[in-house]
Amino acid sequence: MATEDYFWGKLKNISKFPACFGIIFFFAFAALSAEASSRAAQKRSQGDVRTLAVAVQCYSVDWDSYPDTGGKVIPFQEINSLPTIKNKIVPDYLREFVPKDGWQKGPYYYVSNGKHFVIYCLGSDGRADKDLDVIIKQHLDGGKLEYTKTGCYENDIAWGDDAFIRAPEGPQKHCK
Repeated sequence: MATEDYFWGKLKNISKFPACFGIIFFFAFAALSAEASSRAAQKRSQGDVRTLAVAVQCYSVDWDSYPDTGGKVIPFQEINSLPTIKNKIVPDYLREFVPKDGWQKGPYYYVSNGKHFVIYCLGSDGRADKDLDVIIKQHLDGGKLEYTKTGCYENDIAWGDDAFIRAPEGPQKHCK
């Protein structure tokens, strides 16, 4: 009888063992899944910014200037309603508008003075980086900007005229 109690007592302890692994596996999988989701959203946003920039560049080849917002930032979807636009970006240069960034938090933004343009999206936190206004102003004034690598999902992604001026590169992490 004592042997049976000892045996069943050990068996009860063993049955808790797989449950602990299940809980640990669940949290590890959830963390990896969230990381993969953030990376995918960031890559999608980066690709979308590039696609929108190519459409604006094609427009400038045809009309010798970029669609001018007078230096005012607008959501990219409003580009066709600019009074200065000669050909509609959609459908002439882009099949359809990309409504929201990869995180589904906000639109892509466009600003131009006719000579230079910037297209950007906010990072995963939905807030503009502290220096974004300065970068946009410098670029529109014709200043050559250094390419900035980002390592955080929360950092903005920005394209100026013919290249990224801020984009993710290398391993990424949540910084905020």
